[in-house]
Amino acid sequence: MLLELDLGINVGNNKNNEIEEFTKELNNVLQEDKILVYQGYDSRKFTNVNEERIWDKREELITKSINENNINGADDNKLYEIRDDVAGGIGVLEYNKTYDNRTYLTVKETELPENVDKGMFFRKVDGNYILDKQTTEKIYNEMISFQNELILEQKELLNDMRQEGAIYKVTYLEDDCEDWRTELTKQETGETFQELEFPHDIYHQVGSNSLVKYENGTYTVVEGTSVYDLYPNIIENYCENEGVYITQNGKYETSDELYESLNMNNEEKLMRKVTNVIDKILKFAVDKLVELVKNKQ
Repeated sequence: MLLELDLGINVGNNKNNEIEEFTKELNNVLQEDKILVYQGYDSRKFTNVNEERIWDKREELITKSINENNINGADDNKLYEIRDDVAGGIGVLEYNKTYDNRTYLTVKETELPENVDKGMFFRKVDGNYILDKQTTEKIYNEMISFQNELILEQKELLNDMRQEGAIYKVTYLEDDCEDWRTELTKQETGETFQELEFPHDIYHQVGSNSLVKYENGTYTVVEGTSVYDLYPNIIENYCENEGVYITQNGKYETSDELYESLNMNNEEKLMRKVTNVIDKILKFAVDKLVELVKNKQ
């Protein structure tokens, strides 16, 4: 598409070929300046095994790139990757000769070029950070291509594992009521796989050891094996990603609605609120620890 320049001239008119050529050239320049940066992947699209393969592939590409210095005057065997924003500047990983020999640095924004982004790679020339566009885009292109290959592999596997009328045992569920990567074991053969498209409407009805049947292109819970049948002491669970409480009788948007449905007295309500607060504090602490560990990698 040509740029719409407000010059009072119809750019598309054949009488203005010079302006039309100018806008085409400008578009090409802008396109050339656009840098393709790999910033990660959507975990919902991949099995745990393929997540590991993605990380391994990325490590392989970075390892190969460290010693492929393509910028004149840059320090040999060193590569720098933008990781995240941190207090006091930008978090940068310095790779020195190998992937494992890496150091996490905090670099002032003024030391880096403008418009840096997570996933960009740099070299150093005379103490200055210089964008390594070739490495940045190479990693983007190869990672996107690799992930697309994995998605096709997964689709083929899932098509093979889904068989009309087959019964499967639920052997693992993602935490926090997320409905992707539900692990199923085929009762007839004992084969285990991760179902990435498990029906959201029945996800809350199943637990480990529930049975589901695949028919007409979807899964249904086998009668008598819902989570409430297997574990009758379960009252509710809180799905943070949905912001609702789930019970056998339905969903409730607030804790007060839940307590009312369960006919709780004031003491029981207070204990439930205290328990929920403690759970949230613990989850927050764990998430922060995980984040700190990732940032130091």
